[in-house]
Amino acid sequence: MISNSKGVMYYVDSEYYLPMAMHSIESLNRVSDLPITVFTSFPHEIESENFDNTNVIKIPKTAIELDQKSKHRHNSPVWRAKTYIYSRMPYNITLYIDADTRFLKDPTEIMSDDYDIAACRSLNFKAKDNQGPLFWNAFAAGLLIFNKNEKVLSFLKRTEEIYNDLEKNISPTDTFKCNDQYAMNESFSENPYIVFKLLSSEWNVGDPILDLIEDPSVIHMH
Repeated sequence: MISNSKGVMYYVDSEYYLPMAMHSIESLNRVSDLPITVFTSFPHEIESENFDNTNVIKIPKTAIELDQKSKHRHNSPVWRAKTYIYSRMPYNITLYIDADTRFLKDPTEIMSDDYDIAACRSLNFKAKDNQGPLFWNAFAAGLLIFNKNEKVLSFLKRTEEIYNDLEKNISPTDTFKCNDQYAMNESFSENPYIVFKLLSSEWNVGDPILDLIEDPSVIHMH
């Protein structure tokens, strides 16, 4: 970990998301000087781009590749790996961001030590078809800010335990019942100590609120 530091963390373990991650890093470099750490099974591809302030950490490639449709109906190895990668946050204050994103503003302004975890509300993608509310009663895992302390590390350890339990009981008919976001929200629901900050949805703008947010800070393609 880099002492007294703020930075951004990516996880890239799929060829599908590799070009998206590169575009996201480029967009971040245009608006911010924050250092970046990329956990990836494609280290040479990332390093060949010569991004500014970017540290690349090689990780083993997941053994199973699922197409996008299957990923949304069954347990995904990508979600499993994300659940374990969070606790390896390399900075005192780490902003984790999904690969399929584009920064329009410098996120430094929302990164502080006056909370443990910060995130935006979880979007209901079916709302654009008038199926339910815009937001679920949960926070999204596409953009997360962690302060590295014992409370957060304990919270993330419990998240891993919950995920493992979900994985053991996964059903082919379940949808979004075994993923990092679900496990993290379950961990939060039983934790009385975590200081949580709800971020404005301008930091995680995707369907169905693309037309509602006039000045987005991060576009999330999902």
